[in-house]
Amino acid sequence: MSKAKKFWAVYDKIGVLFFIALVGIVFFFLDSRIVSGSNLLNVLSNASMIGICGAGMTFALCSGGFDLSIGYIFSWCGLVYAQLVPVFCDSMGSIGVFVALLVAMLVGALCGVVNGLVITKLKIVPFVATLATCYIWRGAALLWTSGSKITIIKNEYPAIEIFSTGKLFGVIPASVIMMVIVFLIAFLLYKFTKFGVAVRSVGSNEAAARITGVKADATLIGVYVTTGVTAAIASVVNASMLMLAEPASGAGYDLQAITSTILGGTALDGGRGNVWGTMFGAFLLMLLNSGLNILGVPQEYQRLARGLILLLALTVGSIKILTKGGEE
Repeated sequence: MSKAKKFWAVYDKIGVLFFIALVGIVFFFLDSRIVSGSNLLNVLSNASMIGICGAGMTFALCSGGFDLSIGYIFSWCGLVYAQLVPVFCDSMGSIGVFVALLVAMLVGALCGVVNGLVITKLKIVPFVATLATCYIWRGAALLWTSGSKITIIKNEYPAIEIFSTGKLFGVIPASVIMMVIVFLIAFLLYKFTKFGVAVRSVGSNEAAARITGVKADATLIGVYVTTGVTAAIASVVNASMLMLAEPASGAGYDLQAITSTILGGTALDGGRGNVWGTMFGAFLLMLLNSGLNILGVPQEYQRLARGLILLLALTVGSIKILTKGGEE
C-alpha cells in the first residue's frame, strides 16, 4: 500500500476525531465554557438530529448517490408526528407517541420508495432526482397544514419527553440515546448484513455488482428508504424537543447531513462508508456552531463558516478521489 493510501485509510478512520480535538483545544483557550461538560452534552443533544439524518446519508453516499430531499421529508414527517400525537395519545395513552413515531417513519419510508423508484426506473441521477422530489415533499409539507406550524402541548402529552428532553440516569439526554440507537442499527446493517455488502458493491461499481448477481435496483430503493426513515426519526426528535413542527423545519438538514458524513470519512465517490465517523462529524459541526454562538459571532458569519466547512469537506473528498485515481 502506498503512503497516500495509508494516509487516507487512517484519515477515514480517525480524521474527524483529530479535528474535534483541534477545535476543542482552540475553543478551550478562547472560552473554556464551550468545552464544559454541560455544554458538550447540549452539543451532543443538538447534534442528534443531524447525526440521525447523517446515518441514512452514509448509505446514500456509500451507494454512490446523494439525497437532497431529506430536509423536506424531515419537515413533512415532523408535521405528521405533531398532528398525530394528540390523536393517538388521547385514545391510547402514552403508547400513542410510539404509534405516531411509526406512522412518521412509514411516511418517510414511502418518500424513500418514491425517490428510489425515480432513480432506478426513470434512470435519473440521484442528485437531480432528489432535488426534484425535494420540491414535492416541500409542497406536501405546506399542503399538510396549509403552511401553518403545529404545536404540541407538553403538559398534556409529557410522553414526548422519551424522544427529547428525558434523561438517562438524570444526565444523558434522550435525544442522544435515540441517536446512538440509530447509529448502532445503521452500523449493524452496514457491516453485517447482505444489504450493507450490496450497498458497498453498488457504490464501488454498479455494473460489476449487477453482473455478480447483486439486485442493484432493490438495493438503491432500500438505500433511499433508509434515508427517508432516518429523516423521519430525526424529525420526531426535533418536534419533541421544540414541541412544535413547521413546514420548513428541516431546511438545510440535507447539506449538513452530507457534510457530517464526508467529515466522518465516507467516500464521496461511493463504495466506502464510516457510520460512526458520521456521528462524530455531526458532533463536530454542532461544536463549531455552539462555540461560535458562545463567542458572539454574528449569524451571517456563522453561515459563511458552515459554507466553508462544506466546501472543505467536499474538497477533501475530491482530493481523495484524485489521489487514489492517480495511483491506479
